[in-house]
Amino acid sequence: MSEAWIEELAGEIRRKNREAAERYGREQHFAGVIEASAPGFFLALTEYLRENVEGIRRSLQGDVTAAEMAVERGAVNGVRIVRARFPWVDARVTHQEETITLDYAKDAGVVGEVTAERVVRMFVFRVGADDRMYVEDGFAERPERYETAEQLARKITELLFSV
Repeated sequence: MSEAWIEELAGEIRRKNREAAERYGREQHFAGVIEASAPGFFLALTEYLRENVEGIRRSLQGDVTAAEMAVERGAVNGVRIVRARFPWVDARVTHQEETITLDYAKDAGVVGEVTAERVVRMFVFRVGADDRMYVEDGFAERPERYETAEQLARKITELLFSV
C-alpha cells in the first residue's frame, strides 16, 4: 500500500519540519522542568526574603530608623513585604506559571505621606541546555541572571530597601 509519492511526501515533511519539531520538544521539556521546579524555587525565595527582612529589622533594632517590618504570607503563590517608615515599603511578590512578579512602592517618608507610584518588575524562569533552571529579568535589555533563590531574594531586598 505504500506508494512512492507517499514516501516522498513523508520525507519532505521530515526534512522541512524536523527543526521546528525538535525546538517544540525542547520547549515542552523545559516547560516540564519549570513546572516541577518553580514552586520549590519560589518557596525558597520567600524564606530568603523573610530572613533578609528579619536581618534588616534586627540590625536596626534600637536605632532611630527602626520601624515595623514584616513578610506576610498571602496566597500559596504570594507574599507581601511591608515597612512602616524610613523607607516606607509595600511590596507583593507573586509566582504564576513561568514568572515571578514584584509589584512595589517605596518612599522615604511614612504611611500617609507617600507619593510614590507602584513599580512592577517581572522575573522569568528559564532552563539552560544542562536542564538547570534559573531566573532572569523579564524585560531588561541585558537581563541579569539569578541561579539561586538566594540571589533573587538579595536583588529584591536591595530594590525594596536601598535608598
